[in-house]
Amino acid sequence: MENGSVWEGARPALPELEGDMTADAVVVGGGLAGIMTAYELSSRGAKVVLADASDLLAGTTPKATAKVTAAQGTIYADLRERYGPDVPAAYYAAQRRGMEECVRLAERYSIDCDLTEADGYVFTRGGGSELDATERVLRDVGAEVERTRLPGAQSAPEALRLPGQYAIDPLKFALGLPRDYAAYSRSPALSLDFKARKVRFRHGSVTADVVVSATRYPFSDEKGGYAMKLRPSMAFSMAVSERLTDGLVLEDREDGLSLRPYSGGTIICGADCRTGRATKPDRYERIEREVRGLYGGITPTHRWCAEDCMTFDGMPMVGKYAEDTDNVFVATGFNKWGMANSVAAAGAIADMAEGKPSPLPVFDPARHIRGALGATIVNALNNMLGLIHGLMPVLRGTESIARGEARVARSRKGVCGVYRDLDGRLHYAPARCPHMGCRLSWDPSAMTWDCPCHGSRFDVDGNPV
Repeated sequence: MENGSVWEGARPALPELEGDMTADAVVVGGGLAGIMTAYELSSRGAKVVLADASDLLAGTTPKATAKVTAAQGTIYADLRERYGPDVPAAYYAAQRRGMEECVRLAERYSIDCDLTEADGYVFTRGGGSELDATERVLRDVGAEVERTRLPGAQSAPEALRLPGQYAIDPLKFALGLPRDYAAYSRSPALSLDFKARKVRFRHGSVTADVVVSATRYPFSDEKGGYAMKLRPSMAFSMAVSERLTDGLVLEDREDGLSLRPYSGGTIICGADCRTGRATKPDRYERIEREVRGLYGGITPTHRWCAEDCMTFDGMPMVGKYAEDTDNVFVATGFNKWGMANSVAAAGAIADMAEGKPSPLPVFDPARHIRGALGATIVNALNNMLGLIHGLMPVLRGTESIARGEARVARSRKGVCGVYRDLDGRLHYAPARCPHMGCRLSWDPSAMTWDCPCHGSRFDVDGNPV
């Protein structure tokens, strides 16, 4: 079995950003949201600089299931309960806008990105009544929806079917867009001067009329309070050689299954949890067990994990970085639905950069999220405990770490995250996240050191992943 996403492929070799530059716009983040935003701004005549801390398209995008779909489970019923009927209608319209623009761009530029139209399915393992609220709201917002049974599943659970959804190869799509802007890799953004609109990088800076943060987690903590608004979340994925479904399948629970076909078989995702909390090595086994119970035998060929930032109402945060930051924008919190949302967000930010009102006001990062007090408190406690844990002394050494195991220990290099590989060699990583000092936690399924506060992740040798 290969460790790595089926979408992993060749990326353009880009230089590191060096020297001081000026531009009409600087976009920080080289995933789909950043590339789409740079494309939108440059296509409207702006001189754009895009920079990423790693390689282009090396973060969340190549690890996505890449469903371009409005079939997103219970989000519509949840939004209706929080905000009334107008917000779920606006959210659905944003998904349709992103889907249609994605298709239009693929056709306009003849991008060979395996664009496939398919039915979307939302299914439940419980009684059919669990789908009732979602079905009602989807009909109210104008979605074409049908009550049915999940095709191909052994137990044929009840499901909602939404025709006219899409799936793509996200790397091929993003790399197929025109790149009429300057792009740089290995260029981490170190600071942002909001007033001067100047981003400082490791070996240079960019001063621009417009600044956009399109990183998974906003790269500056100075404004916006994103540490309190977002929580990092992991999902575990695998590909199997069997074609289990022709549709885009989603279970109606937070840590449930998500499936889609691709050229090599089927991509399966599930077992979601907060980053830094996947401490048991059973995530992939759990997914395999659930899929076999639903569809029968499978032959896994790849496995990988993906991370995203979650908001407390399920909608992204797209708009002004903070209320007092003119021409500094953010796109984050895609809640694992980054395909259609990234495309829609890019158009919205380009409009706002031109002085137009946002076409997605419901995504305003400064919005009051109703019914989120409990989740906000839990998130704050997680952050606080991570910080406190990071300050606690570590007395245990490395002697009792078995092969294939890891823990934070006192070593010859000081207090580190220490992993002993199967050959007995020790690997050292930071014990604390360099972002704010939270204690890192070992994820035995992904074999990474993860920060439970804001989602930074490191491999066994301490390199960011």
